[in-house]
Amino acid sequence: MPFNAVMTADDLKRGSLAKIGWHPCEFVRYEEKPAGTDNSTNVIMTWRILEGPDKGLEFNQLFNEKAMGFGKTLWALWGFPKDSEGNQRVSDEMIKSKLNAKVKIYVVHTENKGKKYNNAEDYIALDAKV
Repeated sequence: MPFNAVMTADDLKRGSLAKIGWHPCEFVRYEEKPAGTDNSTNVIMTWRILEGPDKGLEFNQLFNEKAMGFGKTLWALWGFPKDSEGNQRVSDEMIKSKLNAKVKIYVVHTENKGKKYNNAEDYIALDAKV
């Protein structure tokens, strides 16, 4: 059976590495999956770059329920509450409520099993000067 495909410009960006640095991004998708190691929950947030040469490129940011502190800058930016002892509260509903939110993300490259990926290292307000 013959194969014939047409790939859009966005299709061709899949798997591409963004330039390292600050990018205006939109939170476009939320997903949860069990971790393969211990069945804890992985939170997968998909971001889309909004401007510049990498416009339209999407990348995933993964947080594990046991290490949500890696997102502390984002949780603070989004105003997620802390209790009287300073403990940060984060839930699936709180994160989902931020779908379509826009922030600037500092994108770096990480490597896993010989493949490089885009990874969010830090977050600031969309209108912040860098």
